[in-house]
Amino acid sequence: MTSPRSSARERILDAYQACLNDLGERAATLDAVAAAAGVSKGGLIYHFASKEALAAGLVERLERLGRDDVKAMGTTAESAVGHFIRSAAHAQSPFGVTAQAVQTLARSGHVGAVRTMHALEQEWYDVLLRATGDRVVARMAQLVGDGIYYNAALAVTEPVAVDPDEAGEAGDAGEAEAHPALPSPAEQEDLVRALLRMIGD
Repeated sequence: MTSPRSSARERILDAYQACLNDLGERAATLDAVAAAAGVSKGGLIYHFASKEALAAGLVERLERLGRDDVKAMGTTAESAVGHFIRSAAHAQSPFGVTAQAVQTLARSGHVGAVRTMHALEQEWYDVLLRATGDRVVARMAQLVGDGIYYNAALAVTEPVAVDPDEAGEAGDAGEAEAHPALPSPAEQEDLVRALLRMIGD
């Protein structure tokens, strides 16, 4: 059973990562995070004494989620490549949202965030390499997955209103394709099969 203290701590981290993703690092102040979490500033400071402590807590969360993700990749080429490609499309998963927030910290120069992101990228590559036995395929799978994740993170979740006269044959009038660069599930499977066929070539 989750204790009230740990529940409040997680709620504050949720609010912090939301502020980072929605507002940016500079605007994710203690006051803004406290307001988003629905706690007083004193209540926030009880769990996290500073912005650095908040950042460290969020980096620790990503490390934990990252370990789970690496384990989920499995040991076979099909499981490792398949998991990496498919999961990359879920940028709004708990792992994806936390990763976006830590990337925001990394771009602002947070050393711990940079090191954690680099370490996670290396762990993914190492699993892909062990599973495929092919350095080129492992690197290509990683780059394809990173590209899918990038587009998933930018994806518009709601239809975009456009001029019906300009919609043409692209889709229903009044709506535009939300994320044209994000591969469909069927296309993701095609990518997985293509990468697996390259092993040993």
